Amino acid sequence: MPPAMTNVSHRLRATCALALLVVAASARAASVSWDGPALGGSWTTATYWSTDAVPTAMDVVTISGATVGVFDARVVAGLTLANDGRLNVSGIGASLSVTGAANIDNGLLAVTNFGHIDLPTVTAITRTQCAGGIPIVELILAMSGGTVNLSGLQTLAVNAPGCPAFQLALDVFAVGNVNFAGLQSIAATPPHGVTFNVAGMVFLGSLTTADETSFDVLDTASIALPALTTLRGGSITVVAGQLTANALTEASRVNMLAAHDDAIVMNELATFRDGGIFLNAGRITLPSLTTFLDVTMQILEGAMLDVPQLTTYSADATGSVLSGGILQAPALRNLANVNLTVAEGTRTMSLPGVTSYSWTLCEGLGLGAINAGGGGTIDLSGVKTFTIDVPGCGALGFNIGAVTGGTIDLSGLTTIVMPGPQTMGVLAANPGSVIDLSSLGTFPAAKVLFFETDSGHIIRSGGGGGGGGEGFDAAAASLTNLHSLVDGDGLDSKASKKLGKLVTKAEKKLASAAASSKAKRVKRGLKQTRAALLRFVKLVQKLQPKHIADPAVGAALTAAAAQALQAVEALQGATAG
Repeated sequence: MPPAMTNVSHRLRATCALALLVVAASARAASVSWDGPALGGSWTTATYWSTDAVPTAMDVVTISGATVGVFDARVVAGLTLANDGRLNVSGIGASLSVTGAANIDNGLLAVTNFGHIDLPTVTAITRTQCAGGIPIVELILAMSGGTVNLSGLQTLAVNAPGCPAFQLALDVFAVGNVNFAGLQSIAATPPHGVTFNVAGMVFLGSLTTADETSFDVLDTASIALPALTTLRGGSITVVAGQLTANALTEASRVNMLAAHDDAIVMNELATFRDGGIFLNAGRITLPSLTTFLDVTMQILEGAMLDVPQLTTYSADATGSVLSGGILQAPALRNLANVNLTVAEGTRTMSLPGVTSYSWTLCEGLGLGAINAGGGGTIDLSGVKTFTIDVPGCGALGFNIGAVTGGTIDLSGLTTIVMPGPQTMGVLAANPGSVIDLSSLGTFPAAKVLFFETDSGHIIRSGGGGGGGGEGFDAAAASLTNLHSLVDGDGLDSKASKKLGKLVTKAEKKLASAAASSKAKRVKRGLKQTRAALLRFVKLVQKLQPKHIADPAVGAALTAAAAQALQAVEALQGATAG
């Protein structure tokens, strides 16, 4: 054969051989889909796959809307989990490793009994599907020695507009281990969020930003967030373990619950806003914190929050409440727009360093309140001035009430300033209930109403001020305020209906007295008004707690009724004789 022909023949054979290799390789790198049962199927059942063959290391696998069990070691080139497709990898030696691209945005991973899932190429997970009405979607479950490697993951998000509320859960229980070493940001928007429930080990060393993210530390586990600088929305719950976030300087819209000493460590946190702190036991120290804004706190008996640098505790929206316990805040001098309450279980509140209290918010159904009940004590003995200044707000009332053995110590208060039309009701009701106003000398007598009932006692100095009201207009305004409270939140329909009838009756009797020119009818109308209000006070106590569950609401109703009674009794005194 001539040399030229020989070369052509060799090239032809080489080309054919290469083509055969490409065809063979492409045949091996198949796209394989699960077409077996939705539940209970095993990876190793060949007939459950679209190719009727178990996927190999060259295959790209898709599982949609089904749960597939893996019980030995498997490797694939690619993976997609869709429509809540779920992998259950369980058993010693059981594993699934994905060497190429993987998409688990709308999938679920469960790893138990020392199983392992290796997904090193995943850099982003974004949940986009609704949860079908289920409040919790479990993205990852790792327990009983199960491990998951997502060390390449950088962003975790929920982007499911229009879907009902749900939480994307990452559950790491009993000796479970999940590696998120590269995760930098978590992003979700209400009503959706991301929740870590951790009793095992989770690595989050690179996380810097978390939005709508909750951390629930279970058993004696710990979560370290050394790089976290931004936390917006969500919650932190630590019952027995510990969470540390020592780079965090500001947190907002977060509720924190702790139940033992140093359960939450945030040494650089300076500002906490629009959230809540709930201490069931132990001592938590936030050494750099200077500002609480719109924060509700409940500190149970025996617990302590130590905030040595706190200088500002205020609110620019209604609803902030400080309930009981010890707030160690030696630098705090002013409280602004924060409701105070103590009751059973939160019976001690000590703020002797505070020198002024102010209220500047118009709540629509009434102003704020300071209430002590259940034998509890509120120590505000250092307060010198009390200011209520709410421009543009109507004749609503601020309530100070001690009931069922409660004590409010305002023994250092000398001045109450109220430039607007608002009123203040001061009520001591039931045996052992005391409000100490022994230094009070300057206050608007027509706007501050004092009421003692059922052996309650208000300690007052001999001079200055006084209770009362300004005629029928003041009494009518106090009844209008009372009616607005009855129509507000915190009462069930039965309580609202019964109490509303009594207020309406009082309003009618007062109107009748005001319209009459005959002294006898005026006296009778005022007497009937007072009787309706006294029945109102007794009914409020009877309706608690079944129909008025919140003791603060009950105290506010009682205090508002006391204001109305004081105004009516002032009228009775003026018309006597």
